[in-house]
This record gives sequence, structure tokens and C-alpha cells, in this order.
Amino acid sequence: MKTTPIGRLQAAWIGLATQWLDYTRDAAERSVLFMDVMRKRGNDYMEHATEGKPALLKFANEVLVDGHLITARLMHEHAD
Repeated sequence: MKTTPIGRLQAAWIGLATQWLDYTRDAAERSVLFMDVMRKRGNDYMEHATEGKPALLKFANEVLVDGHLITARLMHEHAD
């Protein structure tokens, strides 16, 4: 069976439209899932904050080097 150039063109456009619809559906589903994860994360944070619990990554620290005392040229000496 022979296919005409118009038939091949129509098939190509149908294939392209199908791929585009698949892509947009996937993007929409991923967006919904991402927003759901962000909502749950926000709810967990608000619950944690209202219970008065401390920050999870709070720890004692000390300053080893003050970056204000380093000259700008020193930052680029390793690149030369």
C-alpha cells in the first residue's frame, strides 16, 4: 500500500501533537506533585515552629577566618 506525501505529513503532525500532549500532561502532573510536596513541607515546618521546637541545624560555632580581612587578590591567586 502506497502512502501519499500528504498522508505522511498528517501522520507526522499527529505524532508531534501526541508527543506534545504527553509532554504537557507529564509537566502538569509533575507540577501538581511538586506543589503537594511543598504544601506538606510547609505544613510540617509550621507545625514544628508552633510547637516551639528549636531549629534542627542549630549548633555552636566559632569564626576561624574573617572574610573581611582577606584581600581581593588573594582570592584569585590559585587561579593563576
